[in-house]
Amino acid sequence: APGTPMEAHLGDGAAALLIANQDVLAEFEEGHAISDEIVDVWRSESDAFSHSWEDRFVIQEGYQPRLTEAVQGLFEKMDLEARDFTKLALYAPDKRSHAGVCRALGLEPAQIQDPLFGQLGNAGAAFASLQLIAALERAKAGDRIGVASYGDGAEALSFHASSAITQDGQRRGVAWHLDRRRPVGSYDQYLKARNLSTSEWPAASGPGLSATIHFRERSADIAFCGQQCNACGGIQFPAQRICERCFARDDFQSVP
Repeated sequence: APGTPMEAHLGDGAAALLIANQDVLAEFEEGHAISDEIVDVWRSESDAFSHSWEDRFVIQEGYQPRLTEAVQGLFEKMDLEARDFTKLALYAPDKRSHAGVCRALGLEPAQIQDPLFGQLGNAGAAFASLQLIAALERAKAGDRIGVASYGDGAEALSFHASSAITQDGQRRGVAWHLDRRRPVGSYDQYLKARNLSTSEWPAASGPGLSATIHFRERSADIAFCGQQCNACGGIQFPAQRICERCFARDDFQSVP
């Protein structure tokens, strides 16, 4: 949503990969995946924007331990160490969290694929693939590239660049598109182009029930207090002026 911390980290992007069994640019070696269901970032069908729990919960209980576990599991499965990888492309919700995982894995700066924050931003499901493609654009034959993504768990994959990587010619990939980007003149222009409103509530729905009505009827809405007719003893909910049993008018007492 406009003006939220998440807005500064997210970006738009898409990636397409062709899977083949011959003449490949990079050969898939091994993968390791873990599952851990957690509600950290979500958007329901009717929501215009994504939502997130408090950042510390998202990072400490979800992203950081799961992504680290997946990458370390890949290392163990392949009987390799971090230094055996030329580049590691890692999903991250923001630049600070990305740096924390890189430290936890013991990566050298030269091994870290640029996460593109400040240029592209977190493109969601496509983010890890975009980084992998960016790494392949600069890879040399024999390079080993790891990529890891996160979401209700994490998955890490290893690829080995083939000799065909240097014979692919000019690519219109990630670097080509980023070089062609143009900055928007102002934040207001961005909001207008995206047809985004900075108001808290959509015009069609509004803020919901009036706070005044909610306060006035709090005994019924929150405590579920009903009424008992003094004439016939009948109990009714919600409160009303006429008894449903004996039709007495305005002769009640409050009951839970």
